[in-house]
Amino acid sequence: MGSPRDFRVVTGIVQLVGAAALIAGYWYGWATAWAGVWLGITMLVACFVHLKARDTFGKTAPALVFAALNIIVLSINANELTNIF
Repeated sequence: MGSPRDFRVVTGIVQLVGAAALIAGYWYGWATAWAGVWLGITMLVACFVHLKARDTFGKTAPALVFAALNIIVLSINANELTNIF
């Protein structure tokens, strides 16, 4: 069961936006926190998509690991969520 090509393109763009926000977080702390939210939600949705497709744990594990890492990034920078501008 494959996903449409457009879905993969949108997913790639979403991940690139999150990566750019992580880089911007070097200068703006709030960007890191929002990138953690953005990418964390993206990876949780990826986990659900893998489960729906009945993929093996080996295929689902990277999404779980990256979701956990993004939750850690968010928890470290949570105080920056309200400091936009």
